[in-house]
Amino acid sequence: MSKLTRFLLPLALIVSATTLQAADPEKAVVITSEHLAQRCILSVIVTAVDEVPVKDTDESGRYEFEPGEHSITGYGGDDPSLCSTLAGEGAVEVAEGDRIGDSTLKFDVVAGKTYWLGIDVRRKDKSTWRVVNWKIHH
Repeated sequence: MSKLTRFLLPLALIVSATTLQAADPEKAVVITSEHLAQRCILSVIVTAVDEVPVKDTDESGRYEFEPGEHSITGYGGDDPSLCSTLAGEGAVEVAEGDRIGDSTLKFDVVAGKTYWLGIDVRRKDKSTWRVVNWKIHH
């Protein structure tokens, strides 16, 4: 193992661990920028947080919340072609400019936890595509 690798590996682990935690331990973290395209969960382009519009320039994909009920509105932000529902034979057609799964999720958060949100497009029926919570880290 090179000296550079021995230096960078621990640094990468520290950085990835700190991105999961809120700067304030009394808050929760919500991640919207990660996806599982092969499992038909797309990242979320957030358009509103707690019913307050988000600027188009905010592409952080990471939000901190006080404990309690909150809401995120958004739509699919990934190329859905890796999802079996949207690709291959019998694929659902998505027009350019479509806001895939444009919806609002209301959810409760607990301080110290990290939540991953995405757009669930597993079913061929577009009316079922919506923001979901697909992972929670304690």
